[in-house]
Amino acid sequence: MSDEPPPLRTGHPGPVGDPGRGQAQVWMEATASGHARTYQAGRDQFILDTGDAKSRAEPVSIAPPLGMREARPLRGREDLLVMLADLRGVLVLHGLGGCGKTRIAVELAHAAMQREEPVWWITAASQTQLVAGMHALARRLGISAEELGQGDAADLLWERLGQQPGRWLLIVDNADDLSLLDGPGELRRGTGWVRPLHDRDAAGRVLVTSREGRASRWGGWCRLQPVQPLSDLAAGQILLDHAGAKAGTRQEAAALAVRLQGLPLALRLVGAYLAHTSAVPAAFADPAAPATFDQYLQLLRNRPGEAGETLSQQQALAIVAQTWRLSLDQLARTGAPHARSLLTLLACFADAPVPHELLLRPAALAGSPLFAGITGTEIWETLRALADYALIEMPPADAVPTVVVHPLVRDASIGRLEADRSVDGAMLELAASLAEAAALAEETGLPEDPATWPLWQAFLPHALFLRTTIESQPSADSSARSCAATAAHFAARVLAEQGGYAQAEQEYREVLAMRVEVFGEHHPDTLTTRYEIARMLAVQGGYAQAEQEYREVLAMRVEVLGEHHPDTLATRHAIAFVLAVQGGYAQAEQEYREVLAMRVEVFGEHHPD
Repeated sequence: MSDEPPPLRTGHPGPVGDPGRGQAQVWMEATASGHARTYQAGRDQFILDTGDAKSRAEPVSIAPPLGMREARPLRGREDLLVMLADLRGVLVLHGLGGCGKTRIAVELAHAAMQREEPVWWITAASQTQLVAGMHALARRLGISAEELGQGDAADLLWERLGQQPGRWLLIVDNADDLSLLDGPGELRRGTGWVRPLHDRDAAGRVLVTSREGRASRWGGWCRLQPVQPLSDLAAGQILLDHAGAKAGTRQEAAALAVRLQGLPLALRLVGAYLAHTSAVPAAFADPAAPATFDQYLQLLRNRPGEAGETLSQQQALAIVAQTWRLSLDQLARTGAPHARSLLTLLACFADAPVPHELLLRPAALAGSPLFAGITGTEIWETLRALADYALIEMPPADAVPTVVVHPLVRDASIGRLEADRSVDGAMLELAASLAEAAALAEETGLPEDPATWPLWQAFLPHALFLRTTIESQPSADSSARSCAATAAHFAARVLAEQGGYAQAEQEYREVLAMRVEVFGEHHPDTLTTRYEIARMLAVQGGYAQAEQEYREVLAMRVEVLGEHHPDTLATRHAIAFVLAVQGGYAQAEQEYREVLAMRVEVFGEHHPD
């Protein structure tokens, strides 16, 4: 008998009582069919799949984000790009947030693609994004799903990369938390997700972007290259590129650039701001809005936060926060009253592209005191206004439209929240309720339906982040914790569907702790999560542990729901399965027969269950 469960027939739309999502749980059942198919049973959708979940390719793109490449030239980085063109081995491009590391990497990727070299781009902002990207790259290199499931995926990946002919480029972006790069081993020892290329003559190249520039944190096999703030002339030219000549002369732009410490993100924010205000005829101009480089410089000098000679991350954040406030003040004066609140809300989600059409639900926002009465059109126009002022980016629409908040703009927004705890809590609660609403929406579908995977993949980092954030907030009320738990429960289902059983189990355990705290041990939603923990134990081969957990869930479901409830019968069905895989065939047969009799009584003889 196989040491893994037979194929799953999954039809577990979520916690008991979720509106419009049904009450069926996971049903483990072998099928003879060689193809996956979907059918509807009442209000529950089921996916019949003859393949193990580990073989399913999670939806993730490892293509370079060339949509981020601007038409304007990349100023002040010419020498660095020449050096990177001859890059061999592994190089870490490090510097402050907002200094333009990702923009440089995009330019390098574009140049390589122009030479028809393979280029792969992996985001390391979270463990989920990093592992999904690495697995996608492994599959691209011909490593099978079965091989990836053996636990040595990183070894296989780097062995296969070392065998690649010709020049290629791997970019690992936003690797600020080096513990994520450790992966199965240790980064410094060369056994993590990023490793040295042992063949000195190999033409492969690896570029990592990170805020971390301490050599002691990287292996000796990594070359470290700092990205410094721009020179005054180059920085001034960027201001002119964005703002235009109406804002002032080259010398005036350079003087403002000095105050902005040559930080590319701040230069872009200020340039976008002045592009709007300098275009207004003098007769109609707002006296409170600076329209020239000199006026903007004077306004900054009148405010605290003058940076020192050596720019630190905290000073960079202060500079961005100043420009951030001025831009939002201007937006509020010019007909975008929700801009500040909407950017603050976006900052409550994870440092990942935000699927705005999924999460920013007009009815839910309009019902919140923070956005009372806002319409869908107003949300969209506000997003476009924020993009016009460079406070967010709206990349070309992919399978799932998203908006991107630069990490430093996000930090500046969160800094404002920390000064106002009441807004902080309200915004987090709203973000959690939006995530729950997205998870439960009819149009979102089920994580087990392949057609929905791109949407769930975009949703995943935000659900995980909100659960962690709200869990760490003692002031978060039970409603916020309940919403965050539901969203994270669906995120765990996504992880399980991708074959990340261990990570899904851990997430389910975190959700369980929150649900016990909010609902108690006997609530149906709590039992749903315990059931899923048992399922994760079973699919990882821990059949005895799974059986014990299933039996405890069964006892409570009988007490709470009764013997004939579909969830109770689903639990007995699962117990029969783990009995069978442990060799208890006669006992399993008896259990299956008793479940069958009850299901005939409850559903009738022709029901799919």
